[in-house]
Amino acid sequence: MIVLNLTKCFKAAVLFSLAFILFTVCNAQSPHKPLIDTSIYNKWPIITDPLISPNGLYVSYIVKNDPVGSWTLIIRSIHEDWELKVPGGEKLCFTNNEGFAVFSRSNDSLFIVRLGKSVLEGMADIKSFELKGDGDNEVLIMNKGNDSLSTLQLLNFSTKRTISFLNIKNYVISSDAKSLILFRDSILEGRVIQSLDWLKLEQGERFNIWTGSSKSFQMIIDDTGNQIAFLVGDSVEKEDSRICLYYKLGNKASEILFDDRDGSTLVSEHVAYLLKFSKDGTRIFFGTEYSATKSVFSPIYTGVKVWSYLDTKLQSVQEKSISQSKTVVHSFNISNRQASVISNEGDIVIDNFKNDKAAFIWHMNPNADFREHSWNKAARLSYFFTSTIDGKRIDLSKIGNYQGEVSPDAQFVIFFDGKDYYSYEAASGEYRNISKGINLDWLNHETSDRDSSTRGIGGWLRKDAGLLVYDKYDIWLLDPTGKEPAKNITNGYGRENDIVFSLGLSEYSNVPISKNASLILSATGLVSKDNGFFRKDLNSNEDPKVLSYGPFVFHIMDNIYVRQNGHFPIKARKSNTYMVCRMSATKSLNYFITYDFKSFTPVSHIYPERSYNWYTNEICTWRTSEGETLQGILYKPENFDSTKKYPLIINYYEKLSQNLNVCLIPNYSTAVIDIPTYVSNGYLVFTPDILYRIGDPMQGAYNSITSATHYLSTFQFVNKERIGIQGFSFGGVQTNYLVANTSLFAAACSASGLSDFISAYGSISVNGYSLQGNFESGGQVRMGGAPWEIPDLYIKNSPIFKADRVSTPLLMMHTTGDGICPFSQALEFFTALRRLNKRVWLLEYIDGRHTIRGASGVDFDMRMRQFFDHYLKNLPAPDWMTKGRP
Repeated sequence: MIVLNLTKCFKAAVLFSLAFILFTVCNAQSPHKPLIDTSIYNKWPIITDPLISPNGLYVSYIVKNDPVGSWTLIIRSIHEDWELKVPGGEKLCFTNNEGFAVFSRSNDSLFIVRLGKSVLEGMADIKSFELKGDGDNEVLIMNKGNDSLSTLQLLNFSTKRTISFLNIKNYVISSDAKSLILFRDSILEGRVIQSLDWLKLEQGERFNIWTGSSKSFQMIIDDTGNQIAFLVGDSVEKEDSRICLYYKLGNKASEILFDDRDGSTLVSEHVAYLLKFSKDGTRIFFGTEYSATKSVFSPIYTGVKVWSYLDTKLQSVQEKSISQSKTVVHSFNISNRQASVISNEGDIVIDNFKNDKAAFIWHMNPNADFREHSWNKAARLSYFFTSTIDGKRIDLSKIGNYQGEVSPDAQFVIFFDGKDYYSYEAASGEYRNISKGINLDWLNHETSDRDSSTRGIGGWLRKDAGLLVYDKYDIWLLDPTGKEPAKNITNGYGRENDIVFSLGLSEYSNVPISKNASLILSATGLVSKDNGFFRKDLNSNEDPKVLSYGPFVFHIMDNIYVRQNGHFPIKARKSNTYMVCRMSATKSLNYFITYDFKSFTPVSHIYPERSYNWYTNEICTWRTSEGETLQGILYKPENFDSTKKYPLIINYYEKLSQNLNVCLIPNYSTAVIDIPTYVSNGYLVFTPDILYRIGDPMQGAYNSITSATHYLSTFQFVNKERIGIQGFSFGGVQTNYLVANTSLFAAACSASGLSDFISAYGSISVNGYSLQGNFESGGQVRMGGAPWEIPDLYIKNSPIFKADRVSTPLLMMHTTGDGICPFSQALEFFTALRRLNKRVWLLEYIDGRHTIRGASGVDFDMRMRQFFDHYLKNLPAPDWMTKGRP
């Protein structure tokens, strides 16, 4: 029988009623939340630096601007009600045994906290620290003292024993914390002597492996912790010369491997640095450098610079690079004492020797300018497959200007020729088309109207048995030998549903994948803008299975236009526990724990937007006059009233609609409007996608933006007489074009844009480089040719030739030293409009190179807001607009 306690029921009813009343009152007050203004920009809390402990039981992160102008480190338990807040804490590391966390504070103090207990132990004057080892052998290495000499302390977490070493100048410790090598100073007969000692920490043994005097010193240790190489400077025989010595555990003494004292054929240049041991410990990678030789000639007259068509690069570029030193990377075989050149002057190692068996190298004539590669034969790239074992270089003559990748076991090079993927097999020397017959678009969706860049390779199967390659939507398994047919592992699900799939964990690009792996995929909707995770078993023919997918941003990959992309899930090293970030338009980025990518437990709760009149947004879809379907985001204030008429600002830069679920952070302008601030203060903001045409890009911008304006003008809450436009950089170019070709807008602001494509094509940046490449094939301006090839289109796309037709009030902003869009472009348009007595203002900022920050950003933010408030809200014009100079 159930007995009801009426008193408790009555109390519960009263509490429910009070809660309902409070809820109603809070909602009624929401329209009266404070508006966003510049006073909150430097106070806005943001979370960064996520970390999860090895067993997945604890997490940490940093909250910036908590307190204002500083930060707070948060450490918390996932399963228990325990949290520690440390103002000024940073650089946290969890121990492998899950018992402790170590972190520093900005005043050089170090703290050790027992997790779950809030028991802290502090140490002062620690300039750096690291953790090494595992289990009973895990140690904390603390570096104390000044920049020249330090005291090194080692704390064993299991035994609690601490040992100290004085006068340490440098050290390395093996990853298992069994070997410690110390470089230190000592006094012998009144002289400073340097020594290198090897300590076996478990046995307590210590022995010297080198003694001498050196002005410079560097050392590296191999993965096993059994051998080291070190560079010492021999200032006696030859100033600034370097000697590389080597010691292996068990040897009697260290030995010289190579040096640059005698100009030998082995190493004739100055030995600059040691890079690393190879993974198998048989080779050492090191770099040498030499000064570039300058041509010596006697000029007829020193007051002239001779620019010649015979120069492989412009005079202005030559002057910038005249004194640069050149670097050569070598591989040294320890057993046969042979050094091989791996990369030389003009070489670009694509993966920075991530694969230490072979490297894919771009080579460019060091006396040419790569920016001219589309027309200058001297600047064109050549490609090589280079063995890092013996330095043998194979010319990959069939590769064009497309990036390649070496397989993990160095059996293949994979490259894209603009249509298909090919493999080059090192053993046989054969080229194979491994995507033959797949008549799909491999290009990146976001940039396919500009260049032929692909989304590339996502990962490799073990033993180079296959590679996972992205098309525009889906993922393919290709066989580098060409024997097995290509397989679409996502079954075309992405293309059918307008979803872009990518491999969802960072480990897939770093560690070869099992052929039977169950993969976590990242998924982004091109139309819906949803984002989330799917699962795909490689040994299954079924479609990918949705795990979580909705109006969020977890991690959007391969999209340069998204303002906050999120990041890969962070896996606990010893468990299948993941720390992910997630945000939406109305919820700031926060951290969550997941075990299955279906359910997510929050571990942070930072939502500053809830305290202000924030925004809502929605995706809008419309058709241009040419029948193309486009999308854009309409931002409305949280206290939006559909019965009112709102001024509207259209802000654009190529494709911005994928920002639908990004929670924007209010901040000072770098050259664009701050959307949260404008919307909070009574504006609507619209960010449309732009569809460009190669050869006539501004017409594409015109069609996209004017059609969006006509579409938005049909909304009853849009004041069609108060619509403004604002764009920066390439968006600034489009703003200039729009005001010269339509009177549709009430006000316009152009920042760091171009106005004359013909003069801009022939211009040189502040760094001395030609801007021609920006206009030709693959360049952002998308003209696709030179002015003499398509002169009519250059004129058509240049606002300067229609300056007399401008009727829209225009605010221009440009930096004096703009390295991308020369300041002369702003002057051309401004002086033309001024002569024509058009309403135009130009704000020139002497700092900044394209964008602006600091005081200039604050100033521009204020003036741009005043400008739009005057023309779109009918507020009084400030003095700088009516009386000239401020």
